[in-house]
Amino acid sequence: MRTRAWGAIAALSLLGALAGCDDDQPEGGAVDPCEVGEVIEFEGQSFCIVIEEGFLEEDCPEDFPEGRRFAEEVVVCGEGEVPDAMKGELERRGIIEKTDEPDPCPDPDDPEVRYVSEDPDDCARIRFVCAEGGEAFTGECGCGCIGEEDEPELICPDPEDPEVHYVGEGPQDCVDILFMCEDGQELFSNECGCGCIGEEGSTCPDPDDPQVRYISQDINDCARIRFVCAEGGEAFTNECGCGCIGEEPELICPDPEDPEVRYISQDPDDCARIRFVCGEGGEAFTGECGCGCIGEEGSTCPDPEDPQVRYISQDVEECARVRFVCEGEGVPFSDECGCGCIGEGGVCPDPEDPRVEYVSRSAEDCALIDFQCGEDQRLFSDECGCGCVAICPDAEAPEVRYVSEDPEVCMRVRFACEGGGRLFTGVCGCGCIGENGSCPDPEDPRVSYVSQDPRECAVILFTCEEGSEGFSNECGCGCVAP
Repeated sequence: MRTRAWGAIAALSLLGALAGCDDDQPEGGAVDPCEVGEVIEFEGQSFCIVIEEGFLEEDCPEDFPEGRRFAEEVVVCGEGEVPDAMKGELERRGIIEKTDEPDPCPDPDDPEVRYVSEDPDDCARIRFVCAEGGEAFTGECGCGCIGEEDEPELICPDPEDPEVHYVGEGPQDCVDILFMCEDGQELFSNECGCGCIGEEGSTCPDPDDPQVRYISQDINDCARIRFVCAEGGEAFTNECGCGCIGEEPELICPDPEDPEVRYISQDPDDCARIRFVCGEGGEAFTGECGCGCIGEEGSTCPDPEDPQVRYISQDVEECARVRFVCEGEGVPFSDECGCGCIGEGGVCPDPEDPRVEYVSRSAEDCALIDFQCGEDQRLFSDECGCGCVAICPDAEAPEVRYVSEDPEVCMRVRFACEGGGRLFTGVCGCGCIGENGSCPDPEDPRVSYVSQDPRECAVILFTCEEGSEGFSNECGCGCVAP
């Protein structure tokens, strides 16, 4: 009686290197579709591994037409395109030697690579554009441009030219500076730095003039300070500094001895960086006197001993730099007490969970990091840190059928989805999503199951009698007689 082989062989014994298939085929036997090598299963597909000196990619057999070379004598032939991940599989099996991973960062010595900064924190604040022909990059390595940019050699404005007025000497200096040029001058901001070009129409406001009040004569401080001039005064911000010009009424600051006055800071520079809210009944103030709250506030600081209170920081200045959200039913707060969450919050994502990818465990660092998650991931940024969590198919949903929730098991299992279902595999596990096809009825006398576990079917080689039809899918594997 003739028989047919069905199923998949997932456990191959590869000692040292793969040997070619035996050239002697039994008479009348089936032709091996990979007569030049050995078949392995990887990522749900079959591949033919050929170890032979002089074998070319175009020599791959008809059933595995796509060839890719991974070593001098090793070619992998696939039914479709051979993935990059195959290199790691060949290294794992000992077919090729492991090689050191290349540096993922662009090479600063490459003439087509231009770093704006190698500090990710600086890059989070820097806005830059690459010339035509260049492609921008930004990440943990830093930021800059890659490619042959179609721009002439950069010629920086001459600092010795009396019509050139530098405010900052480099992109990093200029990122935090806000300035304006006078009428008739041209602003520049590039890799040379930033400033104004043109004849100055006027000198800096005279600090001895009673109608001139400087907030600061440091352009870097002025970049951080937000201020308003009193009625009758006109604000200015330029390379001279920043402040107010004009007749303004006498400044009267809230009395720090008044029990209803609470200063967060009496330094306008600090207040420019601080974000805060006052408790119920209190009114916020900010200006040249400083910043704080006035009024009889009805609330006190959240108790740090309360298990439902979680402080990110009790430093108001630090809270001014931190952006965060609260997990679960937690409510955020940020005031003169500090910042954090109140209420029943969710637990932090487990860093040991393969579905969780932390970018940083520091809420302060996360405030400076810009990142995106994949389509099948959820972004989180809270008191736990920030990163991405894989969104797994709901095992309770009727259209979801898991073969296994163990990614390592899924690497060894080969299965198909019945009835138009969509196969999924990854850190969540593997299975099928979609319309549920009907499994062969084990009570039907025509149906003979070898196993109803797809994981077992992945390592079972079985045959069906002539005339019977074999199956191997998420239902299991076996034979169906006519």
